[in-house]
Amino acid sequence: MMSPAKWLGSTPVILISGLVMLALMIQIRLAAQQIGGDLLDFQLTGEAAIARLSELRELPQGIAVHKFISGKLDMAYPLAYGLFFASLAIRFSQTHRVIFILPMLFAAGLDIAENLTQLQGLAGNEAALNAKTVLTPLKFAMAGLGILLALWCCGRALARR
Repeated sequence: MMSPAKWLGSTPVILISGLVMLALMIQIRLAAQQIGGDLLDFQLTGEAAIARLSELRELPQGIAVHKFISGKLDMAYPLAYGLFFASLAIRFSQTHRVIFILPMLFAAGLDIAENLTQLQGLAGNEAALNAKTVLTPLKFAMAGLGILLALWCCGRALARR
């Protein structure tokens, strides 16, 4: 029987999660074009998110499209990118695997929390968007750190060969 770490670092898991991540990224970008491409996800403060929400209300399908993005596509996206980069780190790190994947696990959790906050805002609870002042910058920081660690593990593995 294969250990969970060995399975997570396997080639099929890396390839499938990477392909799913890319497919979701493309779908999110295409859907975002319907609302001018500026998603709540990239608003770093509650104030900026509330301002963008006001703009979305002006668009014929602005709220509905963003609900679809935040409630469906962007709920799966952090799971895909989290699994992809965590799997790379697991596959190519020799030790300390848990430490290398923690930032990406936190990023995925923060991204899902951010999506739930955005869904509350899109449903009319604008005050909920104030949580983005903490959630969004922290999400980006953890995702960036997770990506850097995964790439560092890959680079070290290449250097060893």
